[in-house]
Amino acid sequence: MKRKWEITPWTNEWKHQYEIESKALTDIFQAEIFEIHHVGSTSVPSIVYAKPIIDILIIVKDIEQVNLYNEQMIKAG
Repeated sequence: MKRKWEITPWTNEWKHQYEIESKALTDIFQAEIFEIHHVGSTSVPSIVYAKPIIDILIIVKDIEQVNLYNEQMIKAG
């Protein structure tokens, strides 16, 4: 199976999409989140083209607790 990658011109909309997703994740994980970061090519404004996927890195206080949020993550899509 071949994978097809889409590369598009960078847009400030990706920052906005990250902010929306970051808030949703923060609402779900609440106090469990230590840090949350926008990473990957969509986080670099000076890049000309990027794969239009918002990559998010979440650092949690206790990785053992993350599975407790599975239902909320599934419900959030």
